[in-house]
Amino acid sequence: MSALNSADRNLLFGILSLQSGIITESQLLIAMNRWTIQKQKSLAEILCDSGALTSEQMRLMEPMADAHIRLHQGSSEAALRSLTFVPDIAESLRGGIPDADVQVSLDRFGSTFQSRTLPKSSSAALADIRGNSDSRYTPRHLHAQGGLGAVYSAIDSELNREVALKEIRPEFAGHLESRARFVLEAEITGGLEHPGIVPVYGLGHYADGRPFYAMRFIRGKSLKDAIDEFHGGKGVDATKLQPGTDRSYDTDGGTESGPGFDGLAFRKLLGRFVDVCQAISYAHSRGVLHRDLKPGNIMLGKYGETLVVDWGLAKVQDRADASVQPGERT
Repeated sequence: MSALNSADRNLLFGILSLQSGIITESQLLIAMNRWTIQKQKSLAEILCDSGALTSEQMRLMEPMADAHIRLHQGSSEAALRSLTFVPDIAESLRGGIPDADVQVSLDRFGSTFQSRTLPKSSSAALADIRGNSDSRYTPRHLHAQGGLGAVYSAIDSELNREVALKEIRPEFAGHLESRARFVLEAEITGGLEHPGIVPVYGLGHYADGRPFYAMRFIRGKSLKDAIDEFHGGKGVDATKLQPGTDRSYDTDGGTESGPGFDGLAFRKLLGRFVDVCQAISYAHSRGVLHRDLKPGNIMLGKYGETLVVDWGLAKVQDRADASVQPGERT
C-alpha cells in the first residue's frame, strides 16, 4: 500500500478535515468504510467522489496533511499520534470500520484515541452509516467482498443469531442496473429452497436505497480447500506415486493399491461431489443455471453440510434480465 493510501495517512486527513469543520463525523465514517474496499484510492478522492468534499477543499486539506507529516519527520504514524484532541468519533471508528489496517492504526496510539463519552455503541454507529432502515440486522465486521457486493458478519436481533449480511458495494450504489442485478441475485438464491443451497432470510434496502440481504453465515472451508488438502499430503502424496500406479481404491479396506492414498478421505470428497450434483440438479429443475460452479463456490460445514454459494452469475432460463454480467458479480 502506498504512503498516500495508508490507513495512518487517511485517518490523519480525515480527522484534520473533521476538526476543520469541512466534513461531518458521519461523512468520515462512510468514507473510511468505503476506503476499506477501495484502497487504490485515497480518502480524499473518496470524499470528493461522494460529494462530501469539493475539489477546492481537497486542494486545501491535502497540503495541510502533508505539512503535518513533514513536521514529524515524514511519519504519518507520528503525525497522527500527535493529535491531542480527537472527538467521540474514536469509538465509532473502532467499532464501525471492520478493517485490519484501520484497527492497527487505531490500536497503535493508545490513549490518543480515548473518547470522553460514549453517546452510542459502535454497532449503532455502523447502523447509522447504513441509514438504520432495518434495525433487525446489525453489522459487526467485514467477512468477505467481491466485485459487486460485500458480506458482513451481522446479528439478527429478532432471533439472536449470527447471519451473513450482503450489501452492494458503494461504487455500484448509484447504478440502477447494478442494484437491480444485486436484488435479482438475492431473489434467485432465495427462491431455491434446498439443503445444498445457502438459505436467504430476508431482503431489504437502506435509507439511501442501497439493497442488502441476509443469509445463513457458513462456518467451514471450501471444497477447493478440501481438495487442496487432500492432494497436499493428507490424501495423496504425489511424490510417492510411480508412473502407471493403479489409482483405484479398495472399497473394503479403504486404501488404494498405490502408496500414500487415503481412501476414506477420497470417499468423503466423492460424497460432497454427489451432494453438489443433487443441489445443482434441483436448481436446474427450477430453470436456474449457476454458471460459475467451481470448488471455490462450494462450502463445507463442520457437520456434514455441503452448500452451493455465490449465485451472482446465475441465469433463469427464458428470463432475459436474470444475468449478472462478469465484472459486476460478487
